Amino acid sequence: MNFNRLIESAYALKGRFQTGRAFHFAAILSKSKILSIATNNYSKTHPQTLQFNYQPNSRLHAEMSAALKLGLQDCSGLTIVSIRIDNNNRLNNAIFCPGCKELIKQLNFKNCYHTDKNGNFIRYEQSKTNPTS
Repeated sequence: MNFNRLIESAYALKGRFQTGRAFHFAAILSKSKILSIATNNYSKTHPQTLQFNYQPNSRLHAEMSAALKLGLQDCSGLTIVSIRIDNNNRLNNAIFCPGCKELIKQLNFKNCYHTDKNGNFIRYEQSKTNPTS
């Protein structure tokens, strides 16, 4: 999978939407077509976060926000990608939190990727407790 277009999109949005200590960006794709993009929202919560095991009063994560834009439908066959850009403007670890892992599981995402601390993309395997390369 070519992640360059997603990286470019994340950097383009970073300057406009970064409000926390790091910038988080998520995209949901069907093959190479982007269906939904979103960023973390540190000022909003959403009642459906509890359905996916997020902490009470959790801020709206980029992954959840992207899924909400699709209507929280069955995402079988779709790919979700999470990117984190740190305050030094480098790609950093965007591993899925427990709530995002539950979201991925319940919505049946086919493929899941996140950036690691070295800026590489790691494929997340739902059936395992740790991500694999």
